[in-house]
Amino acid sequence: MEKLQDLREGRVFHGMIKVEECVYVFCGLTTSSARLHLPSLHWDPLPPVSHALSRVLPCHSLGSIYLPVQVSMFVYELKQGSWNEVRLEVGGPSIAVVWRGGLELVSRTSAGRWPQVGESRPHEKWANVWGNATPIVCGDVVYLPWGQLLQEIDLLSLTSTFVPFYPSSIEAS
Repeated sequence: MEKLQDLREGRVFHGMIKVEECVYVFCGLTTSSARLHLPSLHWDPLPPVSHALSRVLPCHSLGSIYLPVQVSMFVYELKQGSWNEVRLEVGGPSIAVVWRGGLELVSRTSAGRWPQVGESRPHEKWANVWGNATPIVCGDVVYLPWGQLLQEIDLLSLTSTFVPFYPSSIEAS
């Protein structure tokens, strides 16, 4: 085991994602982000975003990393090393997932294909759409880990349920 160089800034409720040979760490009650190059174990700062973000769940698709938050989506262009901020029409915490070959945005009130957000599909209002770990897509279902629960979102029927998840109850065989 080897201790890596510390990030320049402490953070909580940050987002992380691995893309090729790098791990990206985004925000966490700050505007800063950083990239860890795995072969060299060297941290590089990324340009800051316009305001402090927290509880971001990054999604990688087609050469960009997407951070949907509240009524905006921050898009980090990997080749250019720069951010674009896009205003969203739907409000509330949201997630982006790769589904059926495209990027799907899911908010408290709707789901829709990016960038055709005007064609969103409304659903019954959910209390939240944010987990404490990266969403997992299995077929047409998104699983959002919430401690000892999984939020299960069916992208076809646009229903959301919570499923108990108790790792300690799994018996060793």
